[in-house]
Amino acid sequence: MNKQFNHQFETKETNSFAIAGFILALLAIFLFWVPFLDFIIWILGGIFSIIGIVQAGKLENGMGLSIAGLIISFLSPVLLLFGGIAFVMMFLSGAH
Repeated sequence: MNKQFNHQFETKETNSFAIAGFILALLAIFLFWVPFLDFIIWILGGIFSIIGIVQAGKLENGMGLSIAGLIISFLSPVLLLFGGIAFVMMFLSGAH
């Protein structure tokens, strides 16, 4: 009745570029009001997300975060553009 269990856990390597790309993409959305810093963070988030997608094929880990970071990175300037247009339209219409 004495059973011995031999458990071996396989650990996967973390895709650091996928995590970094996702976090930088989120930061680009939240820091849209800082003009130059936002642009740098936005570019780095996109680059790291692309590297994360390439590495996800090798590591078999982090594909979802990489794709999410890439989508958010491409949506960030669109949101910034629409926000800027809305601000200018509000300013020009005199609704302070």
